[in-house]
Amino acid sequence: EHDMNPLRLTVRDLAGLTTRRPVTGGVPLAQGEAPEGTRFALADAAGSPVPLQTSVLARWQDGSVRWLLLDFQAAPAAGGQAEYALTGDRAPVTDRGAGGAPQQPAAALTGPCGPGLAFGSASIVPGSPVLLEIAQRLELSLVMTDGDGQSCSAVTESVAIEVRGSQRATLCLQGAFRDEAGRRRFQVRLRASIFAGLPFVRLEPLIIVDPGTGIMQHVRELGLV
Repeated sequence: EHDMNPLRLTVRDLAGLTTRRPVTGGVPLAQGEAPEGTRFALADAAGSPVPLQTSVLARWQDGSVRWLLLDFQAAPAAGGQAEYALTGDRAPVTDRGAGGAPQQPAAALTGPCGPGLAFGSASIVPGSPVLLEIAQRLELSLVMTDGDGQSCSAVTESVAIEVRGSQRATLCLQGAFRDEAGRRRFQVRLRASIFAGLPFVRLEPLIIVDPGTGIMQHVRELGLV
């Protein structure tokens, strides 16, 4: 057995920003390169360790990793890029951050409307009648206006902690748009993610048009409030 050959990664800035930002992405690995039990690590161009969260998305028939999901944070210069190296070995290692301190997963919260997540003061919990409460200061809703001008609001039906890692934690809310009389229109999902040490939330709404009757749905406006 041998350690995995380093995989070189490049993060490019496309937004003209110099602030630290979360990076989430999958990388392919050759068959046998990372056998089951491989521990992964990330280092920057200077060789310094970078806190890393990983999840195996797919495996080869021999059990080795085929696709690996990475979560880390990068701060390339505006218009520039940053270089990293992903390595893996079979030796037992402790999950530690760049400063040597153990990496802790996001805290799981219990709210009146379902489970929530927190990294320090950054928190997300499901709310009612709103979809989400952010950092106990902001309330978030999704609203839809149909072709007849009738307003419908997204109502949560179930909540699940989808990811609870040391760099990213994601809450998934599933529900439906309902009109003022409570009639269901079609499905909506909202994924909300928070990141260790970063003061913002990433929102990923998904609209699934699955009404009880009819195929075409006339939508005049969709809004995030």
